[in-house]
Amino acid sequence: MKSFILFFLFCFLFHSADAQNFLNGSFENNTAVFDTTFEASQLSDYIPYANGISGTFSLIHSDSLCGAAIDGSWFLQGFKNKVSQFTLELDTEVIAGNSYQISGWFRECLDLGGLPLIYFGSSQNDSTSGGIEGIISNIPDGVWSFQTISFIPIVNGKYISFTINTEPGYTQMDGLNLANVTGISQINSVKSESFPNPFTDHATIQFNLLKTSAISLLVYEMNGKLIKTILANEILSSGIHYANFEAGNFPPGSYYFVLSSDKRVETGKIVLVK
Repeated sequence: MKSFILFFLFCFLFHSADAQNFLNGSFENNTAVFDTTFEASQLSDYIPYANGISGTFSLIHSDSLCGAAIDGSWFLQGFKNKVSQFTLELDTEVIAGNSYQISGWFRECLDLGGLPLIYFGSSQNDSTSGGIEGIISNIPDGVWSFQTISFIPIVNGKYISFTINTEPGYTQMDGLNLANVTGISQINSVKSESFPNPFTDHATIQFNLLKTSAISLLVYEMNGKLIKTILANEILSSGIHYANFEAGNFPPGSYYFVLSSDKRVETGKIVLVK
């Protein structure tokens, strides 16, 4: 039985970051007059430097849905029971292999027990969704939560695509920022080995925690569909841990796994062959 083993070494070193950012990450620059709901094809009409790919969005100015904006007067909302995708333009492109951080405020509204997720990736144009290079999870209901997620782009790109998987409430975002931290800090630096990759039966993920943490480990198809929750906010002590992903009846192909700890996220790609 073949297996695939990944070793994660988490390093948490904090310093200031290089100047680089979204052109309209606060959504304050918009043409809406009052709370407005629109389809993805109309998003660029309302928000400069943004482009909708799929789904339904709302620009919210009032406090009628779980409270007011936290950064300025407006926030963006993904519509309930929809998967909504859009891109935001950057002032300069991200470079594949460099280290970046995305930070911002996130909130779930009228959560009825679903699992709201926002995943993102670099993109070379404003109409294409990027890969899963980072994921925003643990979004609280009714309260703004500030999160910082580190990621390493797979491709050069002047756009970051976001996919809001809202089920069944509303997922809200505000005050998005991006920083280049290459050569300044390494947050969630990765050291990995495969034995081997591709795999045929199961993948064993080995990770080392420097402190007791709440750990989530999720597996996705390449289109962003969640297919397996291996760990869901489980409290694990410091030290080395192992988690298995059984291939079962999943079809051959490429998959993403996302390992998150204390708002820090790492993603990886595994290939299943049969």
